[in-house]
Amino acid sequence: MKARYVLSVIWVSFIFLLGCQSVEKKVEMQAPSSYTSQLLTDTRQLTFGGKRSGEGYFSSNGELMVFQSERLKDNPFYQIYLMNMKTGETRQVSNGIGKTTCSWVHPSQRKILFASTHLDPKAKLKQQKEIEERASGQQKRYAWDYDENYDLFEAAPDGKILRRLTKEWGYDAEGSYSPDGKWVAFASNRHAYLSNASEKLKKMMEHDPSVGMEIYIMKSDGTQVKRLTNYDGYDGGPFFSPDGKRITWRRFSVDGRMAEIYTMNIDGSDQKQITHLNAMSWAPFYHPSGDYLIFTTNLQGYQNFELYIVDVNGIKDPIRVTNLEGFDGLPVFTPDGRSVAWSRKDQSGESQIYTGKWNDELARKALGLPPPQLNLNQLHSEVTAADAEKIVQYLASTEMKGRATGSPEEEKYQKAIIEVFKNMGLTPGGPNGQWTQTYQFIKSVTASEKGNLLSTANNQNFLLNKEWLPLASSAQGEFRGEDFIFAGYGLVVPAENEIREYNSYNGKVALEGQWLVMLRDIPSDVGAQERVHYFQYSRPDYKIMQAKQRGAKGVIFITGPRTQSPGELMELSYDRASGESSIPVLSMTRAAFLKLLADDQKVDFETLQKELDKGEPVEMKRWQSEPFQLQVQLEKQTSQGSNVIADLKVNSRAKTVMVGAHGDHLGVGKSATSLMKEDSSSDIHFGADDNASGVAGVIEVAHYLSERLQKKQVRLSQNVRFAIWSGEELGNLGSSSYIKSLGDKKIKNISSYINMDMIGRMDKFISVQGVGSSSEWDHILEQMSAEKVLAIKPQSNPYLPTDAMAFYMAGVPILNFFTGAHQDYHTPQDTFDKINYKGMEQIVSYVERLTEKLAFKKLGPKYQKVEQEKGAGNRGGFRIFLGTIPDYTQEGVKGVRLQGVIKGGPAETAGLKGGDIIVQLSEHKVQSLYDYVYTLQVVKPGEATTITVLRNGEKVELPITPQLKK
Repeated sequence: MKARYVLSVIWVSFIFLLGCQSVEKKVEMQAPSSYTSQLLTDTRQLTFGGKRSGEGYFSSNGELMVFQSERLKDNPFYQIYLMNMKTGETRQVSNGIGKTTCSWVHPSQRKILFASTHLDPKAKLKQQKEIEERASGQQKRYAWDYDENYDLFEAAPDGKILRRLTKEWGYDAEGSYSPDGKWVAFASNRHAYLSNASEKLKKMMEHDPSVGMEIYIMKSDGTQVKRLTNYDGYDGGPFFSPDGKRITWRRFSVDGRMAEIYTMNIDGSDQKQITHLNAMSWAPFYHPSGDYLIFTTNLQGYQNFELYIVDVNGIKDPIRVTNLEGFDGLPVFTPDGRSVAWSRKDQSGESQIYTGKWNDELARKALGLPPPQLNLNQLHSEVTAADAEKIVQYLASTEMKGRATGSPEEEKYQKAIIEVFKNMGLTPGGPNGQWTQTYQFIKSVTASEKGNLLSTANNQNFLLNKEWLPLASSAQGEFRGEDFIFAGYGLVVPAENEIREYNSYNGKVALEGQWLVMLRDIPSDVGAQERVHYFQYSRPDYKIMQAKQRGAKGVIFITGPRTQSPGELMELSYDRASGESSIPVLSMTRAAFLKLLADDQKVDFETLQKELDKGEPVEMKRWQSEPFQLQVQLEKQTSQGSNVIADLKVNSRAKTVMVGAHGDHLGVGKSATSLMKEDSSSDIHFGADDNASGVAGVIEVAHYLSERLQKKQVRLSQNVRFAIWSGEELGNLGSSSYIKSLGDKKIKNISSYINMDMIGRMDKFISVQGVGSSSEWDHILEQMSAEKVLAIKPQSNPYLPTDAMAFYMAGVPILNFFTGAHQDYHTPQDTFDKINYKGMEQIVSYVERLTEKLAFKKLGPKYQKVEQEKGAGNRGGFRIFLGTIPDYTQEGVKGVRLQGVIKGGPAETAGLKGGDIIVQLSEHKVQSLYDYVYTLQVVKPGEATTITVLRNGEKVELPITPQLKK
């Protein structure tokens, strides 16, 4: 029914119920809850024209609202109108004759469904009679008359009648389209007018024609009509669930005094009562997630209708939404679920449509529901900002806990994406017909008491995790020691501009074969500029490398009493760039370390650190100790990451365009790459821009292209493969693993790769990186600029710290779309509410058209190697350029394995190749990425030196001349 029944039943019920005070309500009136004032906010009136307006329903893209209103001078009855939600412009859809009601916009936006009596020969007479009665001033209650001449029609938005859908005698109305537009659910009492109708029903119809109302379904062309309900009472107001699998409606009791909310399958089976309020509850409407319903009830009193919500299974008690005098009913959600529109009639008696912002997160909390899930049925086939927001909000939700690689949350969102890809009609693109391609990686390192022992010769044992702890980069095995050299902060800092050199190792103490003891951090009392400069050289890995180069046998880190730290022991955290050192490295508490020293050794760390914090190195000291034994055994905890791979196939022998983005982020808590501040309000790295935005882009492109291909609206000569990568934040683990799994032959079948990494903060332009990877990209982008309005900034360099580089190094032309870094990067403040969704819509629409353009041709753009600008893509502050590209999947490698070398760089000139493992540069051994990075700061530009690599297990020494960065 939607608006109409309440206008009759409200008053019928008032009269009947007010005369029957003995009727007991089993459910107590619900007072406004703590949620009521927060669920629906910023409310405002949306329609103003006519005596009455109501029943506003939105198009699937939210850009149109169809509604009914009394606005014509020569027709007092409702007519159908269409409002453009962008401009506010309203046009009449119905022809102005007779009565109309119950409109709906087809998902294509090309047709409007509504019920009308305009074919009734007496339509104009009825109009005139109504006008005269209203003009006479006679007071009569407004009642819906269930005119037998109502039929369903579909019309073009401009009002042209296209087709009459129903022709049966009786009231056919209250229609709505299914989400795919293939079906119409409606209410009708047509069966009551058949000759075989029961006498009981006929008598009931004479008193109240609404009791004969039942729910029907039919194809959208009016065929295959089927009755779904069979109940003595009013069944009406059917709406489809967002997935199109169920229908919700309201069922009035036979006497018309009460109504409850129901749902059922679209074939009429599994009919479930959702509410049990013993009140007049009606006009249910699904939230776009399909997780809960909003409806109207007079639980507060017979005149006061309020909005409520209830979960779709009716498990929890309904929650009150509004607290207003008068009638509030017929609520609907906008397709994005962010707003509600409803019909409101206040004390003035005028009914109009109102709207307000909806708090889905709070609604879920109130109903005990989990965050919204990813569902294809909620997405449009075209690229839209609303869809991008739904996907980003899902991936960047609290429930996803930062989507760490190998986490349960990664598995969860990947399953959801796979289900979406399946529903699109895509096929598995992973190995052996799987949706995923998996890989192993080291997630963490632990040290158990069984394999880790520290004790003195006189049998004094130290407690692991309380008094000492090996670091993740420590060498493993059994070690012995006696006596220590105190090296202050263990810093070696070169001079820069006005900042003087700082060297903890100035002095004549021999360090070869000695255990070194050093403080964590840097001197605290130096100036701000010095602190910034010193900090670059303060990482434990750098201090360890300096100690190794001086022949140290082992290193013990102490947290000084003046150093601010959560605890004295350092964390046993795994950093894949560190590798395994050749010497043991420990962290000890001050009290435990003092127990190692000989009885006559007096050490005051407070005094020592206070002196060091002035900024001048102190003379290294030798401390005698008891002989001690050490055993280190670290257990590496491996985990599994996985990439999602899906294909849109046109020809199994054709080449393939790939489109991808990484879905992983930093998870929960501080990590090596987190920039989270201590006062952060959350420890979840939500990763909305990085890179829920890119994943949303991939899903949107896949949806649009697959839909167009199925409808034969596009012709493709290449397959399109979509990838959601894992492990990007750990060093492009997923994409690198995928490339390795393909082998050279299959890699050559990939004609181009398009990557989206952080596309959610569009401002004036978007960077399109990697243009230099093919000489043809400039021409292709020039063509695109004529088709799509998007401000792009092309950048040549293909050596990028993202998944695109794995493809470029494998010989595939690449482009990477990137809106730029921002202050929320790698912090918990990278949240979904800060995303520019309209900007995303522009970008993704551009990428979709680009992908379509690439896949239209049988061959992709030609690959070319690029000479990298010296310093581009490297860490800030390094002077030296060698042109090497490390492979960040370094597990189990002692040294630095190369992914490749840059064209024209010193490494290529020297003869280095991808797969080589650097083990020494000049006279400095290289055992980890950190060793390599720090050694680069020592060698001199322009001076020939040597680099030693392992190639196929053999050591190869090559001459190389480092270059100075420009």
